[in-house]
Parts: sequence; structure tokens; C-alpha cells
Amino acid sequence: AASTAGAVNVSVAVRGGDACDVVEMGRLSPNLFQGVWDPRLRTRWSQQKRHCAHPVVYLEALRLLLRRLARLHRPVGSIELATDSAEAARMFAREAAALGAPVHQRPWNRSKLAVAAHELHGRGGGHLTLADRKRRWIEFRDDLDASVVVSALDDLRVLARGSVFVGSMCSSFHTMAWNCAVALQGEVVPYESVDSCAPHLDVWPSLAGTTNDQRELRGLPTFTAETLRGGPLWNVGS
Repeated sequence: AASTAGAVNVSVAVRGGDACDVVEMGRLSPNLFQGVWDPRLRTRWSQQKRHCAHPVVYLEALRLLLRRLARLHRPVGSIELATDSAEAARMFAREAAALGAPVHQRPWNRSKLAVAAHELHGRGGGHLTLADRKRRWIEFRDDLDASVVVSALDDLRVLARGSVFVGSMCSSFHTMAWNCAVALQGEVVPYESVDSCAPHLDVWPSLAGTTNDQRELRGLPTFTAETLRGGPLWNVGS
């Protein structure tokens, strides 16, 4: 369906699939290490697990954004969804009528990125070894074909269309997508984040060549996201 002339297109990036070890039913805590890791373990990667928000948290963030846009008399033309999570894809498709705007998403086989037995509220799954988790994390997997890369590039193309963005800004991929939207729109794109990170556009020259761990120990942001300690999480119409 074509977007209404002058309407706002909303991009929604939902982290899921094999990106998550611990699925939280609320927004991620600002106290997590680098936005997604257990702060008590820090760089003890043999015990670390990656946290992400359940798709329902993104849905609630989208609803909040839509209410704020309505108060600003900004009509929504379409919702552009990109996700590795089959559960998120089904959930947003079911909610399209209630959201009041068409939800566009690419039909593709997300099962190859699914992993079994996510932890809910951080319970269970403690038996997983680092090798187990590495087999789950996409950056370590060697059983995926080129379609996954093509899918990720197409997600960036789709998400760049939005003039408002919903995502997890502690995710490097979501921050990259937000930067693509900024480049295409020609202005800073308002966003709603389900975690405590804020995106920024530039790599600080003084941080070039350092790792995330080195920057964290110095109290500095990562290349892609800056943790807001107690700062605002929502910046649309606030």
C-alpha cells in the first residue's frame, strides 16, 4: 500500500533470532555492561549472556510513539518492520489493524536464525557453555549462507525509509540502520529505544583503534552507542 502523502513512515527494528541469550519482558536496564551484558561479569566472556527485549517491549514502544505522533497531529503512513524474530513478525502482523497503519515486512525464512530455549527474565539456561553460546551468536556461526547477508542489507534499506525509528540503540546494527535513515532523510531522525543507549553519528577520533572493552574501562562510549545513565529514553514529542 502507498503511504499517505505527507505522512510519517516509522521504521521498527526488533532484535531477536540468535542475537539473544536472555530475553527481558521490559526495557533493558541502564546498568547493563555496554548496554546488553551482565555488569557483574563484565569481560568474563565464558560466563556472559547477551540480553535483549522481548518483541512485546518493542510493540509497546511503538504504541507510545504512535500516541505521541497523534498528539502532534502527525499521520502515520506505514510501519516498516525488520526483524530476525519469527515471533515478532507474527505479533506485528496481528497488531497491524490496531496500530492504525499497514505493517510492511519481508517474507523470508527466519527459522535459520532461531535458537532454542531463550531465558525469560534471566532464569534458566545456566548450563550453556561459551561454546554453546558462540554457536548461537551470529558472528561466530559458519552454518549460514549468503542469504543472511542479503537479508541484513535489505533490512538496512527498508529501515532507512523511516523518518522516525524504534529499535535497540545498544545494537550496532540498529544504530547503523538509524544512521542510514539520517543519511536518507537528511536530518537527525527521532527515535524510541528499548534500552539505555543513544546513537551518535561520528566515531570520535581520540577513540580510533580502541576496543569496546578498552573504552568501557575508561568510562567512554562505544563507537556506535552511548549509554545514558539515568537519562531520557524517549525523544519523540517529549
